Amino acid sequence: MLVKLLCKFEGKDGDSVMETHLPGEDAQTGFVKDVMEGDHGLFVKVRTKIGSVTFSGEKEKGEWLEERLPRGSDKVVVWDITMTKKGWRANKAKFFRPGDEDKE
Repeated sequence: MLVKLLCKFEGKDGDSVMETHLPGEDAQTGFVKDVMEGDHGLFVKVRTKIGSVTFSGEKEKGEWLEERLPRGSDKVVVWDITMTKKGWRANKAKFFRPGDEDKE
């Protein structure tokens, strides 16, 4: 069962914008392994069943859908996953919550 997630974002003009995101069939869960500063800003590395998956922690990029950044050992859900030359990349991520048990 897929759970609809509503997330609030800041628009360019400062207004809040509500967007709907739905983790797809490719959703993976895992624990945060590392939060690091890279050449293009803050990145988060997550250990999942398919291996390490990274996503941007930069709010402006829209990949991390929560107010606070994850910390080491937080469990998260990542989805819209693609392979890059540096490995798996999630284009959406959020904290793991009780409604996410079906994604494990």
